[in-house]
Amino acid sequence: MTIIEKELDSFFLSFVGQRIILTTNLTQSLSHQVNGQTIVEISPIAYDGVLLDYDETYYYLGKPDSEKADEINQAVKKAHVAHISCVEETDLYEEILKQVPTPDRKEDIN
Repeated sequence: MTIIEKELDSFFLSFVGQRIILTTNLTQSLSHQVNGQTIVEISPIAYDGVLLDYDETYYYLGKPDSEKADEINQAVKKAHVAHISCVEETDLYEEILKQVPTPDRKEDIN
């Protein structure tokens, strides 16, 4: 895919440059003992990063929350990807403001 084709591609416009989570169809298992029984947890492998580029075979991710977010540090094979979602960045100040109660009366406002 050429650069011009990528720039017109809706996938490129939606996801490239965004922090995303790639969930794969590959799984990992974790075993632990509880009361003498072995419990096995199986979960999909997921990758968190900034989508920098992609080609016919791989998605290339940069480190999230890093000064080097524009450097590729992971490549995930497209054939293994089951789901892609954007990560909503939350602003600390917005979260604090949501917790402040709204005044009921005009006298409550300073």
